[in-house]
Amino acid sequence: MRALKPKGGIVLAEQQDEYDNLTILVHELDDGTEVMTSCWQPSQEDLALLNNGGCVYLGILGASHPPVTLAVAGEPETEE
Repeated sequence: MRALKPKGGIVLAEQQDEYDNLTILVHELDDGTEVMTSCWQPSQEDLALLNNGGCVYLGILGASHPPVTLAVAGEPETEE
């Protein structure tokens, strides 16, 4: 799976060589809560696994699990 670079996004870890850069979009919910969203595109191998009953795993660093969302949508407009 590879992270896409959505147009108008903010790059995280740009100056941290130990991490890969991640481009995110930031938007606000009606209640004022900020949401950071990254966009990921599955490879053909990922799609084959998913189409055969495979799962998507979400890893969170740390000792507590924050609220998260996962969604499927069409391909975004990207900077690449």
